[in-house]
Amino acid sequence: MSDGEGVDRDRSTAYTPVEVAFARDGTPVFCFETEPARAGEPLEFDLLLLRGEGLVRFGVRVGERITVVARERSARRIAERLVEYESYDVAVSYGDRTRYPGLDGRYDEVTRHRLTGAAYDRLYEAYRGLEGDE
Repeated sequence: MSDGEGVDRDRSTAYTPVEVAFARDGTPVFCFETEPARAGEPLEFDLLLLRGEGLVRFGVRVGERITVVARERSARRIAERLVEYESYDVAVSYGDRTRYPGLDGRYDEVTRHRLTGAAYDRLYEAYRGLEGDE
């Protein structure tokens, strides 16, 4: 597991989560890096609101690895926005850090996705569980 402060590459998966940001409209943007040779591989991941040891964290699971991308207030804000907007963006850098003007010029591709079905339900229930923690 990486704590989000230093990217620890897992070579068994093509994509490594590196950060979460917010688009101009407030939509959470989950940012990943990959090597150019692996850019065509499918990106599959889970969004996780993690609670324990008195902390709230937001994680991204790719394969068996969970990377924490936000803590405490930031994690709560991400969860709130996901529940409210029911969508998120995925930004991918193909390793050479070419320019994409929509996200500080650091990502090659940004796509919008809907958060639906069981994934939304899991996140919503976890988010509701935070209401008693505030």
